[in-house]
Amino acid sequence: DYSVNWPTTAGGFGPAAPGSVVSIFMTGYGSVSGTLVDGGVTGGIQNLKGTLTATTEPPPTGGCGLFACASVAAAAKVVGVQFAGAAPSLVAGVNQVNLVIPSDMPSGLQSFTLNFTPTGSTAVYSTVVKLQIK
Repeated sequence: DYSVNWPTTAGGFGPAAPGSVVSIFMTGYGSVSGTLVDGGVTGGIQNLKGTLTATTEPPPTGGCGLFACASVAAAAKVVGVQFAGAAPSLVAGVNQVNLVIPSDMPSGLQSFTLNFTPTGSTAVYSTVVKLQIK
């Protein structure tokens, strides 16, 4: 619904619902398809030149102490990436990633790992984002 993801319901904002699509805006994922002009505004669909995948980071089970957690929950889950590319109508260099929040995602602050592999490279660049889920 294009609302801002927020930890509490305040001013019309609130946590993301399981099954919803969340748009994340960031920089640093390299070039995109098409031609961009420095300082220009992006237009159309310009995908990242590479592959972007996303996974959930399972919350620990058994509680956490000061330095470590007792155990880790089940393996990370693959998260659907609906779009990864230049953010339409924003300044060149701003990337947009649309994630589909799993329908069985537990509520609370959850971590998602984004892994980007540029075309023609074996290097993987990872970013962790945290989202508040209803």
